[in-house]
Amino acid sequence: MEETSAISMELVLAALIALAVLLLLGWYILNSKIKALASDVETLKKERDGLLVRLNASEEKIAAVPAAQGIAAAATAEPAEPAVGEVPENTAEKPLQPAGEEAEDTKDIPSDSEIPPEVVAVIMAAVAACGYNPAAIRSIRRDTARTHQNHGWVMAGRLAGMR
Repeated sequence: MEETSAISMELVLAALIALAVLLLLGWYILNSKIKALASDVETLKKERDGLLVRLNASEEKIAAVPAAQGIAAAATAEPAEPAVGEVPENTAEKPLQPAGEEAEDTKDIPSDSEIPPEVVAVIMAAVAACGYNPAAIRSIRRDTARTHQNHGWVMAGRLAGMR
């Protein structure tokens, strides 16, 4: 009986030593990963600061150009694109129209060749963000059948809890 208890005590001691070694090894690995992530964060902060400096410099250049060219040149210049989260001025002036007038708007829709490249870029970025290859897009065209909605998709959205 004493032999089995001595063997079991040796096994328990070996297991405790192995556990201590594994804990030290895990601590070392996690500590090194945390240090690597901290250095990556510092690198990203420096890059962000550099980008902010470049952004401020470009904004100062843009603000200086109309002042140097005069008011007449500023009036003929194209308006700058709105920043993210900023509402463009032309959308605030457009009155809302009733749902019955949607059919009249389809006449004003430009053809497929008139889709702005910014819209195509946004669509391709959304496809890439979803994990698909943007090269898989064959064509991008406007939906000209705006007079009727696809009620199946509307119901699927309602059932999924979307509003």
